[in-house]
Amino acid sequence: MAIYLEQEASEVEASFATQRRAEILGLRLLSASLKSNPKLEGLSYPLELEVGFRVVSTEVQGRTLAVTIDFTLSATDSSRPPLRAYRIRCAIQASYELEAEFEPTQAQLSAFAGANVIFNAWPYFREFAHSSAQRLGLLEAPVIPFLKMIPKLPAAATPSSD
Repeated sequence: MAIYLEQEASEVEASFATQRRAEILGLRLLSASLKSNPKLEGLSYPLELEVGFRVVSTEVQGRTLAVTIDFTLSATDSSRPPLRAYRIRCAIQASYELEAEFEPTQAQLSAFAGANVIFNAWPYFREFAHSSAQRLGLLEAPVIPFLKMIPKLPAAATPSSD
């Protein structure tokens, strides 16, 4: 199983324009929250995982680009209606140094943040979620899928009604 980041050709080109002119400075955890069902033993297994992420902010100050991504891992049990087993949330900020004289456009920043930055921060989120799961005393360690970047395929042409 994998989670896919899809970009159209124009977005890939815009993202590469920034990628070629940026060096990663570091990643850091800005915030985190953990919530666990107090009765883990009473849940119906296996658990169903849901992973989410979104770009929260993209900011350029001088030659530094800072992008914040919110990540969420939540699990529900297999009963009907499902019960929440746990939720792990965190915000990770990635910082990059931009080449002198490079001023990325909004399209370049959006494309870079929506793929490259998420891809760079993904291993940190996975490690945070795994170590947090241990601290929550979960009976099942979460298996967080790999993240893959793929080209967005054009929408299938729909036949005309003529």
